[in-house]
Formats: sequence, C-alpha cells, structure tokens
Amino acid sequence: MKIVNASFTVRPGWQPYYEHFISEMVDRSRKENGNVSYDHFKKLGVGNEYEIIEHWADDDALQSHKDSASYKEFWRGINQYVKTEPTVTVLDH
Repeated sequence: MKIVNASFTVRPGWQPYYEHFISEMVDRSRKENGNVSYDHFKKLGVGNEYEIIEHWADDDALQSHKDSASYKEFWRGINQYVKTEPTVTVLDH
C-alpha cells in the first residue's frame, strides 16, 4: 500500500475558494481504481492549514492517479490558493 500525506497552507481569506477547489479533487480521487481512502482535513486550531491523507492499493494505483487529468488539474491550479509550496510525503506500508 502507498500512503501519501500532503500539507497545505492556504492564503488568508482564500479558504472558502480552496475548499471548493479541493472538494472536487477529493470526490474524483475517491472514485479512481486502486484508491483505498482519500480524505481532506482542516488542521485544528489553525485557520488556514490543511492535510490530505491518501491510501492507494499499490504503486500502479498511485501512478495511475498521478497520470489522471484530475491530478494534473490540481497541480496546475493549487498555487493560486496556497502561501507556500505544498509538502508531500509518500510512504510504503
């Protein structure tokens, strides 16, 4: 299994726009083959920090996700919402 953690710090005041943008990505990603779980969280006590935690069945499933139009659209659009480059960690389980 592949586990992906992605952290985002959203520009102040952009949270509603970011949440709309990311909700579509989450919905599409959950429907992809090989997706075990895909969840998006707002960090407690911090108004503009978010985390995505993804579980993929294997390397092929994760690569298929990275090759998807939805993933590419995400990376084309995310920079307008965030203050800093997202931090992404990929783990094997």
